[in-house]
Amino acid sequence: MSRNFAATASDKIVFGDIFSFSATTAWSVGGFARFENFSGDQRSIITKYGTDPDERQFGLWSETDGTIRVHMNDVDRCTGASISLNTWYLVIATNDGTGGAGTLKLYTVAMDGTVIDNGVTGTPSEDDLQTASVDVGIRSDPGNNMDGDLAHVFLLTGDILNIAEVHKFRINPAKTFAQWHREHGSHFYLPMVGSDPESDWSGNGVPGTLSGTTVTDMPPTKIGYSGGNIIQFPVSAADPLVNTRISAMHFLKMYQPTTIGAS
Repeated sequence: MSRNFAATASDKIVFGDIFSFSATTAWSVGGFARFENFSGDQRSIITKYGTDPDERQFGLWSETDGTIRVHMNDVDRCTGASISLNTWYLVIATNDGTGGAGTLKLYTVAMDGTVIDNGVTGTPSEDDLQTASVDVGIRSDPGNNMDGDLAHVFLLTGDILNIAEVHKFRINPAKTFAQWHREHGSHFYLPMVGSDPESDWSGNGVPGTLSGTTVTDMPPTKIGYSGGNIIQFPVSAADPLVNTRISAMHFLKMYQPTTIGAS
């Protein structure tokens, strides 16, 4: 399942000041997003953005022209290509922690494997005040709230610097995140499985408070379910796995879902 966030400040997940998006810290953040509206406001996926201009540390959102932006310290650092409404995409921003030019990257991938933004680069920056809350689906200033669906949203302590890792998450988000979590550590992973209340989404002790939202359908990730009735194999020529030849049994062994933090 996923969660629908209406364009209102009451539909949100709030974590508090749990993390600093520092230029000199390795981190990756993102998830699956399906936007219902671009007009009028920026549509926030994840932000750390206080009302004070000195607290506007980080934002991952869509602009009114349908582009995806990575925003740090009140300045756009990465700008992607335009995407479509009512369509699922995987959106990930990653920083390698060295703090130099081009070390901040943006990836946007369609569900059939088509790459929209393949590591669009930017230069991260520091901010003196970093005390705002990390929020999902909202921004603290009026407006600029998500209008659409989010699923498998995460904050990872570590960098993902290649498109292959992004595709792994697109295909099987839960199992891939379990691997990332073991290798890097994490702050939260929100499968959006659809149960209420969910006071701890993370699986590793970082509570997030869910308010509002409604349950809706899940993004079409290509996962083999060993206990289910459907196996979704790649169907588009654009998909990097379309020419992969593996047995169904091996596919299930590779991609059997794992969960972290699913309540």
